[in-house]
Formats: sequence, structure tokens, C-alpha cells
Amino acid sequence: MYTVLLTLLLTKSVSGLLGYDCGGTSFNVTTVSLLEVGECHSTDSRPNSTSIYIQLLQIADYSEVKTISCKIEIDRRMFYCGMHSHVSMVRGGHRKYLLEMDRHRCAALHETGSIVLGNSVSVIGLLPNSTNYRIITLAGDANLDGTCKGGDFSDPYGTWNNVVVEASVTISLRNYYVAAKTKMDFVTLRSGVQCILSKNECIDEDGANVFWALLPVEACNFHAYNVLYQGQAYKIHDSNTEHPVVYSLTTKDITFALSKRSEYNVCGYTLVQTEHPKLLIVETNKNNLFAKFTRISVNNLDIFTYINSKFIYVEKHLKTQMQDLYHNILDQKCKLEQQVLKNVISLAHDQPDAFAYNLMKGPGYMATMSGEVAHIIKCVPMEVARRPTENCYLELPVTAYNKSLYLLPKTRILINSGTPVDCNPLLPIMFKIRGGWIILRIELNSYENNF
Repeated sequence: MYTVLLTLLLTKSVSGLLGYDCGGTSFNVTTVSLLEVGECHSTDSRPNSTSIYIQLLQIADYSEVKTISCKIEIDRRMFYCGMHSHVSMVRGGHRKYLLEMDRHRCAALHETGSIVLGNSVSVIGLLPNSTNYRIITLAGDANLDGTCKGGDFSDPYGTWNNVVVEASVTISLRNYYVAAKTKMDFVTLRSGVQCILSKNECIDEDGANVFWALLPVEACNFHAYNVLYQGQAYKIHDSNTEHPVVYSLTTKDITFALSKRSEYNVCGYTLVQTEHPKLLIVETNKNNLFAKFTRISVNNLDIFTYINSKFIYVEKHLKTQMQDLYHNILDQKCKLEQQVLKNVISLAHDQPDAFAYNLMKGPGYMATMSGEVAHIIKCVPMEVARRPTENCYLELPVTAYNKSLYLLPKTRILINSGTPVDCNPLLPIMFKIRGGWIILRIELNSYENNF
């Protein structure tokens, strides 16, 4: 006999689970018309336009760090030099291995183009960003007249006396910039190998020792921003506080029009959050810049960041058209919000829960259709606990009020009964709770039949 037990597998530590109880009698209710949305009203007021010095910033997911890479491959052959220069083989005389390098030795190799190997054998003239080949004698001496003189030699394979060691040495030196994701604490090498950023060193897939410097530790994290533009721009604002402040610029090289959403303080600087979450503006001056203007890592370039926002403003506006530009932006913003509301309202009768979720922009709401209006009910939040079940359900099984309940996807509303579905381990049921994914996993517990 087999019993199917539904368990919960957490891919990320999650503490607590929030559900919403819509079964009470006292709620906040908002009534919404399903026939039309509000009109866009233009304003006749003339906004003020002033020229200010700004920095247009992008929040950088990646930083660039410079790496140095050293790889020394030694292919050595060892001979015993006996009486009268008689040469004989040595057991384990032929070995091929990589010489381990530390940070200081690798940095010195890059700086000087030379290194000392074996018994004070200097290898010079090593070129950067290339592979250098040398044939050297690591120990002893072999002369053209056939005579030899042995010496002492040590390497990872052992220590020998009175031997001659000839070696073919391949030295590869590389230095290049790589992308480092500071929040995730990893750096990606050219080969695709991912290393821990905070360790400052790594071994590449070809065995090379790679080193890099730590990113600057700053309480303000100035390095976490890329400067897209710095210079003069127009700040357009209206006496009507309902209309947002707009920062605009149209030049041969760059064109943007971004509206202000909010602002916050970072180490004495006021950062203006624009309509795009990755784009910020700082009002400053040439002598008090927030961030340095440096090369932007290709990993931080996201074309959709700019195409999907007003960062690229197609029309060319002259200074005398700044007022028209300002009203044009407000009108476009209003019409976009109108269209979004119309799309949301179209869901009302067929999917009232999805309608409430999209209209209120979050969980915890349910909608009741009443003729040509919808009543949006705000449910009461409460903590619930996950529970195992013997079947699979489309909803998340939970416990609340010492009762077995179910949590609806997205809206997180508590209901009394769930929707049974087939258990498929290849297509598991998943819920995202506080940034972590919860997977409903099936386990088979077998029992013997005693006949």
C-alpha cells in the first residue's frame, strides 16, 4: 500500500506566512464603477522651467574589478649525474604540473615581467596578456661537451640531490576586467567560472591563479551607481502640486524626460527617484558630484530600461516648447493610467479576484460584482501556518483558527476548501512567500501488505 504525503520544501528560509480573512462583518469597502474611468483634464497653467546641474544615475547591479591571472606550467625531465658525467634515469624524473602562485608573486610577475624558478633561475622578458615559452635548467648543469654537474632540486613531488633538471616552461599572463555582483558576492571570469567575490582569488578552469582587489568599502556605496549623464538640464515644475516635477534634456547626444516620483537622502545628497526604478537624479554642481563618471560595465546596460521608459523621448523639442513638452508628458502618463484601468476593469466579471489584485496592486482584497459597480473589500491580515496534506491542491494548505484552510494564489485569501489537482513532481506547485519559493513536493512512503 502506498500513501502519498505532501510536504513542503523551502528553497529559501521563510519565517511566517500571511493570509487574509474575508469572513468577518466589518470591512473597508471601496465602490468602483465598471462603466468608465476618469477623464484626463489638461491644465492651462504655465510651468516654471529652470536650468540646473544634475547627475543622471543608474543603479548598478554589477561593478567592474580588474583581475590579474598567472599560470605557470612546468614540464620537467630529471637525470642523475654520476661519476665521470655518466647520466642515468631517475624514477619519476618526468613530471608535468602547474606551479601554484600567490597574490604577491603574481602581482610582481605582472609588474616586472620576470620570475625566479628552481635554484635561482631567472626568467625575464615575459610579455603581458600573452603566453610565453622558455626552456631552462632548473638544477645542475649540462654542458655542450657532454659533461654534467648535478645539483639539489625540490618540487611538489619530492627532493633530489646531484641531479640535472631540464624544463619546458609555459607562462601565461592575463589582466582584464570582469563583472562582479556585489549583492550576490560573486564574480564571473572570462571563462564563465563564478568565484566568491569576497575571497579575492580563484582558480580558473584552466588552472590559472586569478586575483583581484576588493571593491571599496563605503557606507554610502557610491560605487553602486553608474553616471549616465552629468551637466545642465531643465527642471520643469508646476504650481499645482498634483503634477510631478519633470527633468528634461534634448541635445545631439542625449535626450530624456523623466518625472519625479519620490526622493531620499544618501550621505547628505538628495536622490530623486524617477518613474523608472533604476534611474535616479541628483541636483548638484560641478564641485560636489555624487558619483564619478566612469566606464559602464556592459552587464549593467539594459536596453529595455530605456526603451520602456521616457528616457528616450523621440520628438525633438526646442527650448520654447518646454511647456508643451511638460503637458505632453502629463497627458501621456494620464492616458497610460486610463488604459491600465480599462484593462483591469475588463477582468471584473470573469475574474473578480484578479480584478481586485490588479486594481489594488497587491494581495488581501476581494471584489463583489453588484450590477455595474464592483465593491472592493479589504480583508483582515493574519498569520497562518503551512500544513502537510495527503493530496495535491491548487491552493496552499494552511492552518488558522485551529482549522484546516487553504490560501488562494496571489490574493492570499483564506478559503474553506481547496481544488484537488494531480500530483506531478515534474511540474510542482510553487508559492513565493517573502522572497522565497515554497515547493509542494510529493514523497511516497511504502508499507508492507500482510496477507
